[in-house]
Amino acid sequence: MRCVLCCAVAAVLLVCHYTAAAAGPPGPLSDWPCPAPFADRLAPASVWPGDLPAPLPAEEAWTADPRARQLVEFIADPASSPRSGARQIEEFAKDNGPLGPELSMLVLTGMVERIDKIRDFLIEGIRTQIGRSHILAQAVEANDKSLAAAEAERSTDPARQPDAIRRARFQNLRSLDDTADGAKMLCHRYAYDEDKAKALAAALKQNTQ
Repeated sequence: MRCVLCCAVAAVLLVCHYTAAAAGPPGPLSDWPCPAPFADRLAPASVWPGDLPAPLPAEEAWTADPRARQLVEFIADPASSPRSGARQIEEFAKDNGPLGPELSMLVLTGMVERIDKIRDFLIEGIRTQIGRSHILAQAVEANDKSLAAAEAERSTDPARQPDAIRRARFQNLRSLDDTADGAKMLCHRYAYDEDKAKALAAALKQNTQ
């Protein structure tokens, strides 16, 4: 029974090996690998549900208003979840009354400005992973050519032995997979921050007079 099980496992592994070989090595990441559409900046009007209740203030005007600054620094903090941010807005409105349209717009623009700064780092990280994936994909392609040459004509150079080239190729493939995983995590956060901005904007609207 044990022998039969071992043979079955070996057969599955062999099929997986040839399937992967037929598919070829993974390629570089696309120019924009995230499911969410690319937008280098969020706009206050794009996250606010419906028409804005007042004109948008100047950039960083929220920093001069203590009430707006207090709210922005909490709700836009990466450590604050959308739910905790919405709860903070609700508690503020409960203690101080509904937000006036002008104050609400100060908070909205401040929140978006803060999230956009985080977004800049995320986009930079995603682009770094894209560039790295192209370098690694080229390295894998070079490994394939070197391996074919090494198998066709044996060399006494240890670095040009098929096994050595296979090990180098394996490491490059692992690193290529890591870049895809890294980009996926950054893409998830990229989409999360936009969803967070929209959730906070909705909470602001609900608590604006």
